[in-house]
Amino acid sequence: MVRRRKLIQRLLAVGLLATVAVTTGCAQSNPKPVPPPAESQLVVSPNGIRDLMIGRPITSYELVNYGEHACPAKGGWLPRYPQDEENSGGQEIDPFDVVTRSGSQSGQITAVYVWSRKIATSKGIRVGSSLAAVISAYPRATTLKAVASELYVVDGSRGKLVIEVTGGNDNPYATGEWPQNWLNRVVWMDVIAYNAKPESLANSNDAGPCPVKGHVPDVDDD
Repeated sequence: MVRRRKLIQRLLAVGLLATVAVTTGCAQSNPKPVPPPAESQLVVSPNGIRDLMIGRPITSYELVNYGEHACPAKGGWLPRYPQDEENSGGQEIDPFDVVTRSGSQSGQITAVYVWSRKIATSKGIRVGSSLAAVISAYPRATTLKAVASELYVVDGSRGKLVIEVTGGNDNPYATGEWPQNWLNRVVWMDVIAYNAKPESLANSNDAGPCPVKGHVPDVDDD
């Protein structure tokens, strides 16, 4: 009886040690947060950026994290990239912004704004590209005139890519808004829902990580 009890105790001890070893091994093998791909590897299309697709909720933390402080009284998705001055304004801002319906963590993406010069389309158009390059890359784009700029709209299967190009020397509003070296150049790009109306972001508040009424249809329904 004593021998049997000792055998059971030994088996229990061995089993406990095995459990501890397995648990410790799992803890040591937990993957560290994987850094996001370089901004230069990101491609913006009429549907979004990688898995940040218009009309779909965000289900991956590869490019963004959700932060409760991003928007007033609401949360918002923030890029996993440092802010820098690689944009048309020369100010330290995020390389891109993503807006979801009502700013919620589970809401569908309603808009993606691209500010960084490092992020390009599949045809190489980026912030800073010339008007001639845009026309050459997208000869069939729909053109819409704004006060100080022109919008080149490229349709996709889920949304629209809006490439905003500043006016030239013949546009007094453009010359008053941008320095000479930024005339007839892409100042930013945005991706909107297929049924949304493209509009100029110049001199407007309809951009950034927080939902803004008036720009995307499904935000106005709230």
